[in-house]
Amino acid sequence: AESLARLPRTGKEPAPAERAHHAAAAWGRHLVVFGGERGRGRLLADTWLLDGTLGGWSKLAIALPKGGRSRAAAAVSADLLLICGGEALVAGAHGATAPVRDCWALNLATPGALGWTCLAHADAGAGLPSLAGGAGGAFVSASFGALHDGHTLLVFGGHAGDMNGATRDQYGDARHGFCAPAHTWAFRVATGADDAPVVARSARCSRDADGGLFGPAEPGAHVAFVPCGDRLLACGADESGDRLVVSELAFTR
Repeated sequence: AESLARLPRTGKEPAPAERAHHAAAAWGRHLVVFGGERGRGRLLADTWLLDGTLGGWSKLAIALPKGGRSRAAAAVSADLLLICGGEALVAGAHGATAPVRDCWALNLATPGALGWTCLAHADAGAGLPSLAGGAGGAFVSASFGALHDGHTLLVFGGHAGDMNGATRDQYGDARHGFCAPAHTWAFRVATGADDAPVVARSARCSRDADGGLFGPAEPGAHVAFVPCGDRLLACGADESGDRLVVSELAFTR
């Protein structure tokens, strides 16, 4: 109760508004919920905490500077909330969205101290690490995972391109254009000047399996990615659908 009382609050909302395609992660006993959408053209940039012991919601009094986004990947490293990729509105395009190629961090223990910090950006000229995504250079509806006892963070899976031009199913999700394991981005976060978080080391997985499900052919929508120990496992059916294929990527410290 004491730690929850110190969190900044705004507005009078007793709980987050209903939403879809939001990002969520665990922070100690709290559930963190970020962004999402409330309908086409209504993307959210808010962050909420749910206390797992007391059951109360708390809204952080700081929004993502770049505006709302949906289908982002989220993870927590120590006290840092990390938001990667997703979709954002295109200015003047009447509700159209486009993939976002960046990564942001927010210290949940002291959110008002530094606010949101950009850790990676698609533009190499921005002086930040370039976010390596899939064929389209972005991660939409991707997953975050942690290896090596939480020291190595992975962004993997998801969709690689423009969701507006993709063939969608009845739920609005893309049918094609999914990221292969070679598009996995691995990185570590450290503390830089003024206690600001920075990417200490980053790398893109550049090696595919030879042939098979995760070779030159694009993986389908029904591939499951699971971090396990020092490996990322990808599980799915072969082309005939008669057997399960498991591919693995190993990561060193």
